[in-house]
Amino acid sequence: PNASMSPVDMEDVACHVCGKVLRRTSLRRHIIDRHLPSQQMPCHICGKIFKTANSLATHMNTFHKTSRNKE
Repeated sequence: PNASMSPVDMEDVACHVCGKVLRRTSLRRHIIDRHLPSQQMPCHICGKIFKTANSLATHMNTFHKTSRNKE
């Protein structure tokens, strides 16, 4: 745990949409990434669609051995 985190930040909470239990500090990002409509981000090499830029970057690094930042 990060030394600057308060005990409240370290609490486990349940997502009100899906019930997944995670740290309070991760809840907002989880809701944005998993439950809100987002732009579709296609891979320009294979056409696979991703919901987040991070997912696309991971795919690029794993399957195409490149990074979006290196293009």
